[in-house]
Amino acid sequence: MEVRDGERQGWYAPSVRPSRRGVVIVHEIAGLNDDMRRIAGRFASEGYHAVVPRFFRSVGCLVRTLGEVNARSGSGQVAAEIESWRAWLAEGKKVGPPAVCGFCLGGGFALAFAAGHGDTVPVVAAHYAAAPEDVSRSCPVVASYGEKDALFRESGRRLPAELTRHGIDHDIRTYPGVGHSFMQRYSGWQRLFAKVPSPMSIGYDEAVAEDAWKRLFAFFDRHVE
Repeated sequence: MEVRDGERQGWYAPSVRPSRRGVVIVHEIAGLNDDMRRIAGRFASEGYHAVVPRFFRSVGCLVRTLGEVNARSGSGQVAAEIESWRAWLAEGKKVGPPAVCGFCLGGGFALAFAAGHGDTVPVVAAHYAAAPEDVSRSCPVVASYGEKDALFRESGRRLPAELTRHGIDHDIRTYPGVGHSFMQRYSGWQRLFAKVPSPMSIGYDEAVAEDAWKRLFAFFDRHVE
């Protein structure tokens, strides 16, 4: 269902059963689309109150958001909105400290949020996302990458080494044979875009996606109240 928090907008999927678990999902560059709503529903079916903030409400919002990508410091307007929606879940839905999950662009923001808010967020999930340079204060992380994704696979190699170096619990896997967005079920113009050859090798893979979901929920079970 569509929800508002002041001027902020988002999509909320309530847990299918009584639960104190919650997650803020940070969408990819395609925005809050039907696939992000589907993903929120997947979390809800597993007992999570899930909310997807709408970060792109105008061209200005898109430019602003993209302008924060390189900082990846866990600060800025995107991080502030993530924190606001976490408070919305905690106060309005009476959940424990909410987790954060992101995809592509949103995964980069999720990892940055983990690095900057490791003392308040219990766990973060990221998918085919850029990793911040400094993860020394990160919370636990579960992340998935595709070996054929030339843009982000190096992050998939570097991130587990850095988290291990700092003694932070993690489950990071790079899947062979797939590229970027292997968890996204695109439709409309996005499906056509995904068919364009690129160094990212964009494409959905059900078997890999389901394994990534299985790992995500197992890892979350260890860290979310």
